Amino acid sequence: MRKLLLFSLLGLFACNSGIKLPKKMPLRAIDQSFALAFNTHIDSLWLQYHPQAVLIDPSGEIYASETDRRSRLENLQKDLKGIKEVHTLVSQKAGRRQNFNYEIGSFQGNNQQEYAFVLVSQMIGKQYLRKLEMIVPLEGETPRSSVLKAFREKWIQLCNQHDAEALVNQVYTPNTLYYNHKPMVIGREAVTKEYAYMNNEAYQLHLEPISILPIQTGLIFEIGQCSGSYNDKYILVWQLQEDGNWQVLMDSNI
Repeated sequence: MRKLLLFSLLGLFACNSGIKLPKKMPLRAIDQSFALAFNTHIDSLWLQYHPQAVLIDPSGEIYASETDRRSRLENLQKDLKGIKEVHTLVSQKAGRRQNFNYEIGSFQGNNQQEYAFVLVSQMIGKQYLRKLEMIVPLEGETPRSSVLKAFREKWIQLCNQHDAEALVNQVYTPNTLYYNHKPMVIGREAVTKEYAYMNNEAYQLHLEPISILPIQTGLIFEIGQCSGSYNDKYILVWQLQEDGNWQVLMDSNI
């Protein structure tokens, strides 16, 4: 069944930025506890994250070590001066592993800046913990979500032509990141090796977006559904290149 697309984004979120966000969902408990912890001590915020969490900034730089993650969170607390108006925008079970969840959310900092985040969370015991997260300020005039159609179709075409090397070299950024619940795979060469299974002539895959959220002039979040040889959800973070092409900065399937 074709998923309902959130391409028609409702409600102007940042009046000077041209950013529009989808209608809000009920606030997830993980986002409520994140907001409360963010506004207290770093130790409280630290407990919202999985011990092996990975933080990513909009350029693709990753913070995977305990020292780097803690420093990144301390700097966010300092820069934002606290947060308010946290919203869950899109939330999807990742697939067969029901203890993983994909999400797009937003919040406003006390510095008067609006932010969006894409999140992979994992249920540990009775609590979801933040496992992978990219937080991005909402700014600039954003493109239409339909701008990705040709690039997504190219992804599907090259995948189904069983040419992982061409797929990664043409559709992924040089510093691309691939996350599949194990150490982050970094760079085209490493992702090409990871995607070698696509070279099997029996492998087929189609991508169907569920939600597409342009958040900056050159950055778009996408959550969607795979079908074919793999039938679970995916996350793609698309980045605009200097030549006008959109490429995948971050790719995740669990």
